Amino acid sequence: MSYFPITFINQNKITDKSFKIQCINKDDFNVKPEISKTTFIYLKKMKKEIDKYQTEWDNIKKFINPYEYIHTQIPDCKSSVSKIKPISRSYYKLIEICDYLNILERYKGTNISTFHLAEGPGGFVEAMITLRNNSKDLYYGMTLLSDYTNIPGWDKNNNLKRCSNFTIVKGDSNDGDLLKSCNLQYCFDNYKDSMEIVTGDGGFDFSIDFNKQELLSVKLILAQILYAIILQKNEGTFIIKFFDIFYKSTCDLILLLTCFYDKLFIIKPNTSRFANSEKYIVCKHFKNADKKALLPIFKSILDNVKNTNYVTNILSTELPNIFTSKIQEINAVLGQQQLECIKNTLQLIESQHKPEKLEQLKQSNIQKCINWCIKFKIPHHKIIQQTNIFLEKE
Repeated sequence: MSYFPITFINQNKITDKSFKIQCINKDDFNVKPEISKTTFIYLKKMKKEIDKYQTEWDNIKKFINPYEYIHTQIPDCKSSVSKIKPISRSYYKLIEICDYLNILERYKGTNISTFHLAEGPGGFVEAMITLRNNSKDLYYGMTLLSDYTNIPGWDKNNNLKRCSNFTIVKGDSNDGDLLKSCNLQYCFDNYKDSMEIVTGDGGFDFSIDFNKQELLSVKLILAQILYAIILQKNEGTFIIKFFDIFYKSTCDLILLLTCFYDKLFIIKPNTSRFANSEKYIVCKHFKNADKKALLPIFKSILDNVKNTNYVTNILSTELPNIFTSKIQEINAVLGQQQLECIKNTLQLIESQHKPEKLEQLKQSNIQKCINWCIKFKIPHHKIIQQTNIFLEKE
């Protein structure tokens, strides 16, 4: 678990003059990173190496990840370590984040409402339902509804279908598209100021080009932030997934969050694969805002970015030095961890003693997964490591 507070106090009031949206549509862009340029260059080079071994990479990365087998079936075994079968691995990430930052402690003994953006197939809301165990809570989920198989929807999540206090929100367009301004209006009209907790776990399949991941994700992350600001109750908490933080637009997103929340934390859960750029920003203590004044500004932004490929700038201000210094410090730590993991994975792919090393890693990681489950009180299998036979835990 890597965890970093962002100690930057931002008293700026957000108006229409706070934004300067700049977009590009062409793929052969030449946008330069704003910060951590050396780390950016090294990571870009290493990610290109992955392309040479794409088929093997998808297999070997699971051996390098120490906590893979919490959810993933162990090779040559019939199950994963965890006995729980959530719809996705994100279930465990939210459990870890909530525990580490005591997110739910203040809500003990009370009923709450939560809203989960870009949530398909539903791992975060499943975890919230498990952690809260309160039939009087109200849970809402909104995700893009599409016939494309690479866009996760709600169809496969039978656990949520059985949950009477979970509501799928389709919005005015009836397709859950967060980039449509009419759906932001719908959420304003129906759910404004009502959510103690909001999450945004949106992502894409970046395997075609890992180096475009950050700029490709900006548009969706921006939309999730705008929705969260409208939905969030005073003093509420927002948890949102980010990827790399090198470009001006990504830094702008974090700076925007500091205008609306008193405390921000960047966290990389153990259950998030070490070789990828995924990280989460936890925003605590929402500062009440004039949602009615913000709504037309936010709708205009969504209309502006919806049909573009890349958003390269969001705020009209320059990035403060004290802010960029903190983000660069975080990039240095997480970037080094990621570089080492990618390097180790590539070395293992090329190794002449791969079978022996894979078996050693598997046995070591199984024990780490068991320990993780014990720590977070997750029902799990006890494993006889010599034979890899599962026995029911007494």
